[in-house]
Amino acid sequence: MHPRKALRDEIRALLEAALPGVPVHVSASRQVRIGADGAVMLYVMKEVITRPGAARGRGVGPFKRSAEIDVVVVREGQEGDVVDRGDAMSRAVELALASRPGLELLATATEIDGGAQTVRCASVMSYAAEIIDTLTPGGSA
Repeated sequence: MHPRKALRDEIRALLEAALPGVPVHVSASRQVRIGADGAVMLYVMKEVITRPGAARGRGVGPFKRSAEIDVVVVREGQEGDVVDRGDAMSRAVELALASRPGLELLATATEIDGGAQTVRCASVMSYAAEIIDTLTPGGSA
């Protein structure tokens, strides 16, 4: 299994445990379903690879993958409480992911969009994680 998939699967399990009943979409590139309790999208979009001096230029491992992870929490509702409910979901995500060693919260951003009846609040939490890739079938250490 690729270390990036292993990381996504691990984070997804933490999110599903913290937010039961909330759909968690991994790397969603299609229309997502926003349930009554919102939705969560998880992206591992970029990695920087560094190799120890002895392995540099030889294409052998182990090496370090520094991954950037975005977790997006989306809530819909009425203007007055949608932000508060979105913040509560974001806090549940932060607490769940704080339990994983090596995962560091770097930044958050919230956007609000809406018309007369329904307001959508999306909060993006950006994380960093480092994975040592052993270049074995198991993938990481």
